[in-house]
Order: sequence, then C-alpha cells, then structure tokens
Amino acid sequence: MLRNLYALTFFFFASTKAWSSTNNQYVRQQNGITWRVCPQELHELDNSNRTFECGTLSVPLDYTNNSSSQRINLEIIRVPATKEPRKGSIFFNFGGPGGDGLTNMAGSASNIQPITGGYHDLISWNPRGTGNTLSFSCYENSTDRALADVALHNPLANATADGSALGRAFAEGKLFADQCKQMQNATGEYVGTAFTIRDMFRILDNLDEEGRLQYWGMSYGTVLGATALSMFPDRIYRAVLDGVQNSHEYYHTFGDPEMYTDFDVTWNEFLKACMENPDTCALSRHAPSAGELAAKMDHMLDDLKLNPFSAGHSIIDYNLVRRNFFADIYNPVSYSRFATTLEAVLVRNVTALSALLAEDHAFEVPTMAETLPAVRCSDKFPRSETLGPVNVELEDRLYKTSARFGDNPSFTMSACAQWGFKAKERYNGQFYAKTNFPALFIGNTWDPVTPLKSAYNMSEGFEGSVVLQHNGHGHMTFAQPSSCTSKYIADYFVNGTLPEPGTVCEPDAPLFRKPVT
Repeated sequence: MLRNLYALTFFFFASTKAWSSTNNQYVRQQNGITWRVCPQELHELDNSNRTFECGTLSVPLDYTNNSSSQRINLEIIRVPATKEPRKGSIFFNFGGPGGDGLTNMAGSASNIQPITGGYHDLISWNPRGTGNTLSFSCYENSTDRALADVALHNPLANATADGSALGRAFAEGKLFADQCKQMQNATGEYVGTAFTIRDMFRILDNLDEEGRLQYWGMSYGTVLGATALSMFPDRIYRAVLDGVQNSHEYYHTFGDPEMYTDFDVTWNEFLKACMENPDTCALSRHAPSAGELAAKMDHMLDDLKLNPFSAGHSIIDYNLVRRNFFADIYNPVSYSRFATTLEAVLVRNVTALSALLAEDHAFEVPTMAETLPAVRCSDKFPRSETLGPVNVELEDRLYKTSARFGDNPSFTMSACAQWGFKAKERYNGQFYAKTNFPALFIGNTWDPVTPLKSAYNMSEGFEGSVVLQHNGHGHMTFAQPSSCTSKYIADYFVNGTLPEPGTVCEPDAPLFRKPVT
C-alpha cells in the first residue's frame, strides 16, 4: 500500500459542469457506471478541497462462465483532470495485493496529479477482495479476528535458536488457510489478478476512451500491470510500473526470492547514512563505523531470540523487532524515528520503549490483511502439503538472496503452500509482448522488496520498454521523492516521451534530513 506520500502544493479548480442535481445528490450516468460525489470521509483524506466522483459498475462474477448471470459491483473513484485538453484517464493500482483503491487515491491525489501533468482523470477501484468489492474475510466478526491474532504468532523461520519456528509457521499457515477456506468457500476462487484485470478493462470500456489503457501500478500493481501488458498488449497506450516485482516468481514460487535481492544492501545503506548524520540518528553513538554498527544490530537480534524482555504491555523479541525492520526500512521519512526505537531496544531502555509504544504503537505487530493471501495465494501455482519444498526454497534461494531477512515471508509461504483456493483464472503465460506503446519501468537503487534487478528483468520481455533508475531508498519512488523522476513520468503520460536507456534520477533530499522548523 502507498504510504507517506510527500506533500506538493497544488491549486485545484473543481469542475462540476457535467453533473445533474436531484435533492442535493449529484448523479451522472456514463454507460454502465453511475457516478456520484464521494462520501465525506474520502474527501477528508484530501488536502486540496477537490471533488471526487465515486462510481459503481456491475461486472460478471465469473469471466470463465458465460452462462452465469451472477454479478458483482465494483467500487470506483475518479479524480477529474485539472487541465485542458484532457488526455483520457490513468488507472492506478496501489499494491498489496489488497490496497484500498478508493482511500489510497483520495489520500494521494494531490501528490499524484501534478506528477502526471494534470491533463488526465485519475481512476482507481477496489479490486476483488478489497473494500465492498467481493469482500474477503476469514472471520465472522472482529472478536474472532482478534482471537486469531493472539493464536497466530506469524513467526519468522529464524525466530528461535533451535529452528523450530519454521515448523510453527507451517502449522499456523495450515490453520489460517483452512479458516479462510471455510469462510470463503462460495466466492474465494473468484478473487485473483486475472479477473481483476478483466474488471479494469470493463471500467475502461465504459469511459468512452477508445479502450486504450493508461496505467500506473505500484509494487504488486506492477504484477497486475505486467500481466495486463501480456494478456492485452494491443490495448496498452501508456504503462508505468513503479517498484517492480518479478511476475514470473509471483506466480511460480512460494516466496518470491528475488524480492529480497537488495534488502541487505538497503539495510547497510540505512546504517551508513546513520553514521553520516549523528545529529539525527541516535544509533550512531553506539559504534565507530557502519560495519561495526551492523554487527551490533546482528548481535542484538540474536540475543533477543533467547532473551526477550517486556516494555509496556509488549514482549520485545526477535519476531517483533525483525518485522518492524521490514516495515520501517520501507520509509526513509521515518528513519530517524526508527533509529531512536532501535537504540531503545539495543540498550533495553524500557522507559523509552514504553513511551514509544504508548505514543504511536512502535513495534506493533501488523495484522496480516486477509486480502493479500486471498489474491497472492490464489494466484500461485506451487502447492505443498508438507514443509519440505518450502524449506528447500528458503535454504536454496531466500537465505542466499538475503542472509539477514530471507525468512521474512515464512508465514505467507506456509499459508500459500496450503491455500484452499485456486483462482478461477490464473495467468500461466509468458511475459513477452510488443505492446501498443512501450512501457516505462522504474526501480529504486535501494528498495528492500522490489529491487532494481526486477525492473530490468521484467523490462526485457516488453519490446521497446525502458528502465528509469531512481537513485533513492525505500519502497517505490514516493519513498524518497525526485523532481527528476516526476518530470519523466509527466513527460511520458503527457507526450509519450521515454527517458534514454541508462537514465538515473537523484532524490531531492538526503536521508536523515533534519525536520523543517
């Protein structure tokens, strides 16, 4: 999901000339889509006082069964263009899978629209399994979900010194998969990437835009994008894939090993920048060099396996701290805060940790969104009733890709291996195509989960496509913004101009920047 988008000042002129008014309710019919002004809670996410349009579209539940009359309603949001001449719509998928398209668009429109140039309507929707679009829940109520959170510890494979955590993860994966199968047996197989792509084109076909897709996908949204490029190459007019995941591995491995290619180097870059910025990185005082600080952090984690401790109402152990390594390394804007929390763990400052936990839930275990496995696991082809194949992939690929963080997908791998659904349509083709217009792939130099390597690997299959290297840290280009990158994105969407191969953009601000007072 898109988080911590940077702020841009932008003035918006809301246009409502196409709306009709009935009892103060603005309604407009566009082919099969019924548009209305979005609910107030979505407008409250925007800082530019613009008017969003929310729509619904009825689509088939099952695209593989032409005789079925069952339908579902897609939830859609549109941000009107601010400039003329209007150049159509750009569709967005914010990742996950399971990122809420409506709230993400409402919260980020004021940042995204200037980057795209302002000549396009911005469209997003809640994919299957998200929001009210074929909702996917493995529990009957919030109480049952809370009880499951207590029972499912979601352990990392290396969380225990004796290696028993992986067996626990596999058993928990089975428990979770069976629970989801029981609750979603009627509709679980209709949630997946291929059907979501067909839904996207159904929306496009109701917009009077000649069926030409313009798209910006982020993180998992690059899997959805690459699959769409492969399924419908003739319908691609513009496509930006930002923070690229290897789609081959997404469908055909348990744990997507290539994702972790740059996690260790991103972690080391964090430590290096920390040592270079002692005024804003609390950890810097605990070692004379980045290498020695890395060793101290490794020792701290190993010690937590056998010697966890309490702070506030939480147990600070390897599993908890490591999971937040993963979450916080995504976002350079929070690096100073992250370093302060790590220092409190390092010196076991229970008072400081308790205050941090009370203040903003630092080191809170994130609840695993059920939509993520609903889509990801249903899309995957490998399955196993035994731990062996999962362990082989961990040992032979993930640990060799990232020595420190290769066990991160332990639970997801375990759940997907034993998942009770197979998406009714799973894409099993190649990622090689000549699209109607070449795609733009963007990869960060130091991205912990979508490495630059994946951008190049995926670009190779799409004729004429170009990779733009964003020489920044964190997950996707928004993590450490660059006006250079933004200009290339705008030039691409507005004029169809691609950067020269080998182009590198620098971020606008360094890591550990002092806050503006």
